[in-house]
Amino acid sequence: MSKVATREEVYKALDSEREYQENRWHGSAPGNDPREHELDAWILYIYGYTQRLVEAGCTWDGLIPEEKTRVLNFVRKVGALCVVAMEYHGAPLRVMPKRDPISD
Repeated sequence: MSKVATREEVYKALDSEREYQENRWHGSAPGNDPREHELDAWILYIYGYTQRLVEAGCTWDGLIPEEKTRVLNFVRKVGALCVVAMEYHGAPLRVMPKRDPISD
């Protein structure tokens, strides 16, 4: 399958979701601001929306474009929740293993 979106477009979609989240959370009462959550709370949010993503993905009719968009909206939401969790709790880089030219 060929790519439909560039990585730049994907990150732009994630940024648009993060902007939506920030606007929605702006003005939350102290102690009720989702950005103050511990990592385990973010994991539960991510898990909850992942369940909704799986349900949507398992029930969509591949012939109806609007349903594909609905599923991709959940993909964007889950991705953005992962982003905000890392924003507030750290974003460790993936360490790339060194390739062994002898065994490759």
